[in-house]
Amino acid sequence: MRFWVLGSDQTVYGPVDSVTLQQWLQENRLQSESLICIEGSSEWKPISETIPPNIPSISINYKKRLNLGECFASSSLALRKYYGRAVGAGVIGLLLLLILVIADAMLLFGLVIGAIFMKTTAIWLIPFVLILPAALRGMLWGGIWHFYVSLVRGAEPVLSDIFEGFKRKQLNLIALSLITTALTFDPTRFTKNSPDWLTHGVLIFSLMGAVITFLLIFVPPLIMDRNLSLRQAIKVSSKMVVNHFGKLFVLAITGLFAAVAALMMCIIPVFFIAPFALSWLAYAYHTLSNDKTDFPAEEKNVAGSNFLTEQPVS
Repeated sequence: MRFWVLGSDQTVYGPVDSVTLQQWLQENRLQSESLICIEGSSEWKPISETIPPNIPSISINYKKRLNLGECFASSSLALRKYYGRAVGAGVIGLLLLLILVIADAMLLFGLVIGAIFMKTTAIWLIPFVLILPAALRGMLWGGIWHFYVSLVRGAEPVLSDIFEGFKRKQLNLIALSLITTALTFDPTRFTKNSPDWLTHGVLIFSLMGAVITFLLIFVPPLIMDRNLSLRQAIKVSSKMVVNHFGKLFVLAITGLFAAVAALMMCIIPVFFIAPFALSWLAYAYHTLSNDKTDFPAEEKNVAGSNFLTEQPVS
């Protein structure tokens, strides 16, 4: 089976075989939304809808070296070019996340008040407390990852990118957020006096849930960027993190400590620190999920440019 490929310059290339198509996918010269047409057909569809099942949508070298110095330096270099937009995206994203936290707390407060004074639990509020905020957080995080991955690859990000998770792959992102919410769920919030065994059990479960959640850190970009299913993304992210757990933990904890330090001064510095922490992780994801080793800003295969920098041979 061979395919015609529509490049970002609206030029048709090919036909090429499935091996070549797989290679271009792995090299990021094509994306899952790129249009292809099976030779002999007249119907053009995105690769994600027409790709043969024997062609994987991603090839990961799990043993690939991750250089922390390169993550800090190269991501900061990419961030510097669009720092204003990155801060704007951070402000919008963090404020929306804060609003969701406040809304969740208010709904939870309503449950507690009902349980204490009305001697009843407002069952109808529980889905809103547990599910709705988690669903919105999942789609928002998908968009935030999409923004910063585009940024570290040298593409020109736009603020609307942070809402990309509301436009596609919503179900996968929502399911992921519900999973991570369940992993860190504290049932003692809904009780006045919890027995010690329950408190200790919840603490152990929460610590285990935090570790598992960390293993899933790359699931949102794998879903958004590589068009993987939730199951595939969980498997790939877990392997990526396990093989580089120490270095990724250093990146995450450094960003967390920087954000906490900024928060202790006042909330405003957080908006200027958060873009660095997010870009560090985004660059680590780019490095581990891409066979290319050059700095992405120097490559031609980024969103908005010509993926097919080397014209295929007909």
